[in-house]
Amino acid sequence: MTPSDKLEMLSDEEKAEIIDHMNSDHADAVLTYVHFFGNREDALSASLTSVTEEKMHINMICDDGEGGQTNEAIAINLSRRVGNIKEAERVMVEMVFTARGTLEH
Repeated sequence: MTPSDKLEMLSDEEKAEIIDHMNSDHADAVLTYVHFFGNREDALSASLTSVTEEKMHINMICDDGEGGQTNEAIAINLSRRVGNIKEAERVMVEMVFTARGTLEH
């Protein structure tokens, strides 16, 4: 393997920034990921708990169908691998626009 074959990795600081930003400013987008890519329309709220170069890990509160709620976790694949925060932003924005465009039709 040559140095150019080495895949870029998100730093711990970038991961923490993504999580904080998404939960603080884009909770609606996180819920959209769950509804569309996770096929979980029963989710009432969602928060990003971790992110890797290939997946988002999300905790969600779901309607249990009996007047109560459950806490569940789900992993959602990113549409493509990311290696830095700018790539993550691009992919996550693309994914939310894809989901919203489909859900609204």
